[in-house]
Amino acid sequence: ADCRSCSAGHGREGVEVRILCQNVWNSFFAGGPQRMARLHALRDFVERHGVDVVVVQEMFCFGVGPMVDAGEAQGFGDMMAAYGLSYQTWPLATLPSFGQNSGLAVYSRYPLGGERHGVFEQRRGVSAKGWAEVIVEVPDMNIDGADPGRSRSLALMTTHLEHAHTEPWRQVRSAQVQQLAARARDIVAGDGAGAEGRLAAVLGDFNIGEHAPWCAGEYAALAAAMKSAGLEYDLFGMGP
Repeated sequence: ADCRSCSAGHGREGVEVRILCQNVWNSFFAGGPQRMARLHALRDFVERHGVDVVVVQEMFCFGVGPMVDAGEAQGFGDMMAAYGLSYQTWPLATLPSFGQNSGLAVYSRYPLGGERHGVFEQRRGVSAKGWAEVIVEVPDMNIDGADPGRSRSLALMTTHLEHAHTEPWRQVRSAQVQQLAARARDIVAGDGAGAEGRLAAVLGDFNIGEHAPWCAGEYAALAAAMKSAGLEYDLFGMGP
């Protein structure tokens, strides 16, 4: 796990927000052993490092008609609330009548608004892979000379792209990148109320490695798609 901090404010003290993005590997089909033990370890990391916003992938729930298994998602939500991250997205928002939800969730110390979930047009069956988006309202986060004390917002998108690397699934992942970038472009352009002065970031498990030989060309395409949406900085390389 890794933490990134963002701060805003020029000429006066800004507010630092510590954000953690992590795939929690909580799959019903390939999640491995000791799922709750891993979630407890993640909670310990969050507390030890003073994280303000936790963004996760693979926090899966499973539904079969009216029956829902959301034990780990509920348990981790309770852990985060006890730590102080009481503003949380709804884990069942994308749950299908049969299968897994998107697995995407956000837990925040600051109020969340504008919660919205999207499902990729191209994806695997009995799944709801897509993206989740929220607006984190951070009090007194001053941006580019804005009025002191005025709240500003941070738009976050989280996603989990297709994982396989055979050519047909690479094409699926490419389509997912384009759909994600189109939505990010709308957000950066100011979709929704209160967009003035808003920061924006797209986080997640992209299943595309910058230096992985099996992802040749995909990383550059991802970076280009995000840049075309107005997201100039690549946090993998910590630069434009």
